[in-house]
Amino acid sequence: HFHYLHELEPGDTVYARLEGKNDIPLPRLYLSDFGGKLLVLGDIDETSNSISFTYSSLEGAAGIVLTIDGNNADIRPETRSYRLTLGLNAPYVLQGGAEAIGIPVVKESKRVNIELFVDQIVNVDQQRENFSVVGSLQLQWLDPTLAFNPADCNCSIKKRNINDIKSLSGDQEILLPVFTFFNQQGNRWSQDQVVIVESSGKAYYQERFTVTLQAPDFDFRAYPFDHQKFHVRIDLTLPTEFFSFHALDDRKSSLGEQLGEEQWSVVHVSKEVSEIPFDNNLKKSRFTMTMEMKRHLNYYLYRIFMPLFLIIGVSWSIFFLKDYGRQLGVASGNLMVFVAFNFTISDDLPRLGYLTLLDRLIITSFACAALVVFISVYQKRLEAKGKIELAGRIDNLVLIFYPLIYFFLVSFEYFVEIGKVAV
Repeated sequence: HFHYLHELEPGDTVYARLEGKNDIPLPRLYLSDFGGKLLVLGDIDETSNSISFTYSSLEGAAGIVLTIDGNNADIRPETRSYRLTLGLNAPYVLQGGAEAIGIPVVKESKRVNIELFVDQIVNVDQQRENFSVVGSLQLQWLDPTLAFNPADCNCSIKKRNINDIKSLSGDQEILLPVFTFFNQQGNRWSQDQVVIVESSGKAYYQERFTVTLQAPDFDFRAYPFDHQKFHVRIDLTLPTEFFSFHALDDRKSSLGEQLGEEQWSVVHVSKEVSEIPFDNNLKKSRFTMTMEMKRHLNYYLYRIFMPLFLIIGVSWSIFFLKDYGRQLGVASGNLMVFVAFNFTISDDLPRLGYLTLLDRLIITSFACAALVVFISVYQKRLEAKGKIELAGRIDNLVLIFYPLIYFFLVSFEYFVEIGKVAV
């Protein structure tokens, strides 16, 4: 871990003490300048199982870093707890005393307020498992180095484009809350990237963007009765020691009035800020906006389930014919229609390693349609052998039990699969 100290004035002295309990291994504790040059290394006190140092700055200094490095100690894979006391011109720190007075010794992580508005969700590609978002992003943070005197420009705010801010940050070594879309696929097309800076140093970044995002968490087991989660994940590129996200608890809707995606409707929207692993045991801040969506079922009811049930109904109705030759011909033709129907709807999803609910229903329906062909063939043979009465009794049994068994199997598949997804 590391912490940047506030600028030291000439004659300032930094006191630091780190202690552990029960003789646990101690990490290294040291100060270094902005270029990484070692200024002072902590001394170990075995009697108190602590490490401490004192550093005096004769001319003042900026960019000093305090580092706690456990790579030299037997600390991992377990997690150890330590107590660090840090003081400026406060020698009692070396005796374990601590009283929070005066200005902070270390620079705290800058809080970055984030707001995300999704105006449209377009091009939901289920086979490639991605979707495109058109939205607006707003960031707010406070940096005193961006402050200015309003009298110099006769203004209270300044509007800058993103290139001006980047050039200013490079010239004055100002850190900016640079971010990336973690699940971005391809380029992000940005429009109207603007930074507004107040005289106090409070900055507002606004951007309208279009981006394609990966959705590897899609779960199609209950398709087409499934609920899917669309995630927009935004990461800060610097660790939390510099910047950390904070999601504003606004009451405004985060979604546009017309999302433009007619197949889906929004069930719930949530926002979350978390810390994820970064390099060298550090962490960085992540903002996640999750949209839980469900499908509009009208298309599937009228374009898939109604034709499917009609095909099964035709398979059942042919047992009223009592003409087994014609019955066999209709059953065979109906089976071919079913095969063609299956190929028509098979291109909606990627080639998954599991069966969806619709797959199970189609397989069940196909098996029932094939069973009708087998029964018709058997009845035709009975007719050829003169066993018309037995063939008629089979007609009566099929007319009664065929729809009952089919709808039992369909209902069983539905409730079992929906129950699995719910669990």
